[in-house]
Amino acid sequence: AAPAPDARPALEGLRAAGLRLAIPSNGSPRMLDTAARGGGLAPLLDKVLSVAEVGGYQPSPAGHRLARLAPTKPPTPVDGP
Repeated sequence: AAPAPDARPALEGLRAAGLRLAIPSNGSPRMLDTAARGGGLAPLLDKVLSVAEVGGYQPSPAGHRLARLAPTKPPTPVDGP
């Protein structure tokens, strides 16, 4: 599905304000990567975070800590099945 019409302008405004941007989600890394790239929003994101990395699904504290502890770097493609 396409992102909401106001998603790109909102992310561009936040980026212009100097904020770091990430998607934290219960989704799989591959699904999130596909969604961010398919929606054209990946270049605006510093990180795409999946709780699969910590095994604690939201609202688990482990999932929320993932976003706080994530290093800031450009999103990278997900390899594997």
